[in-house]
Amino acid sequence: MKGSFLAVPIAVSIVTAALAREPAIPKDVDRFTAYMAKRFEAVEPTSKPTVAGPLALNVQRPDGEHTLYLYRVWDICERDRRQCRKQVDEYVTDMSAVAHELNGNLKAADIRVVVRGAGYIEPIQQFAKDHPENAAVFRLVAGDLWMICVRDAPHGIQMIRKAELTALGLTEDQAFALGIKNVAAALPTLEADTHVVKQMGLKFAGGNFYESSRMLMHDSWAELSKAYNGHLVVSVPNNDLLIYGNGGGNGDREVLTAFTKEVIERAPKPISASLFEWTPTGWRVVTP
Repeated sequence: MKGSFLAVPIAVSIVTAALAREPAIPKDVDRFTAYMAKRFEAVEPTSKPTVAGPLALNVQRPDGEHTLYLYRVWDICERDRRQCRKQVDEYVTDMSAVAHELNGNLKAADIRVVVRGAGYIEPIQQFAKDHPENAAVFRLVAGDLWMICVRDAPHGIQMIRKAELTALGLTEDQAFALGIKNVAAALPTLEADTHVVKQMGLKFAGGNFYESSRMLMHDSWAELSKAYNGHLVVSVPNNDLLIYGNGGGNGDREVLTAFTKEVIERAPKPISASLFEWTPTGWRVVTP
């Protein structure tokens, strides 16, 4: 009993000392990027991560050089410092796991397309200007929404570089078409993922990482738009959520906007608060 009693304060002291030695996560962008490079080097000593720019790392692995963008984990740290260390730890762990899962040449079956907002795409655009050889493959959808070609893995995704498409013999158009097709095949039907918010008179599809990519399956929405008299409106506040409903009147769109903003405020990885109405030629931004 005496030994157990003494072990408690000793254990607490050891943990406290360990926490004290753990460096604080920087609040400056450049220092944060350098800090993350060291974190990856500690987990993957042979990966040789180097700073490529603000919130961007170049990581040299057996299958070639890859670029990791840190904007998401940085944004979470900026919004809630209490969650920062946890998110950093998870990001490093997941990205290291993805690296092992994706060790090898890109395969057509692994290509997916994700939807992301302007905040996500801006650092990628800047990086592409400075490092065209490692540029990601992205394209505007509508308003502040973009689509990006990614490589799918059990623990996460990795952005595809243009050089990888060239090696696979695919054009960007072919890669986007294939990625959308692969997502459509992997997702359950819209009806299977749909939940109804009766008090608001709208619906949302949720629960799958690629839920927001449903809006890229443009033709599949035609019948529903017709049922809504040409006023099908959707929003994608988060990657795993797509809200949709009849936006035929200002009151209807106000409800959609309110629900979207409520989700945005709680979303750990928000995409966009905009509303998009289906048209035969694409999506167009609409206001409440």
